[in-house]
Amino acid sequence: MISSKWLQFCQTEEERDSTRSIVQNSTLVLGILQQILERQLEELQSTKTDEYSIANWPYYQADKLGQIRQLKKVIDLLKL
Repeated sequence: MISSKWLQFCQTEEERDSTRSIVQNSTLVLGILQQILERQLEELQSTKTDEYSIANWPYYQADKLGQIRQLKKVIDLLKL
């Protein structure tokens, strides 16, 4: 079952059916994309000791957490 977010911009039932079909027929490429993003997420979530020496560490950390949050949202969309 695909997320309703995939269908939120569809105006008609025909568009919903078409979009649903396109997404469901793209599971191979979406699965590969999901694996790529999960690998990026793992890299972001691992903290390296040299990161603590960054002069603007609070801003760096805030940016990093924002990236993690967005990656998780996209990965959730890709879980069909």
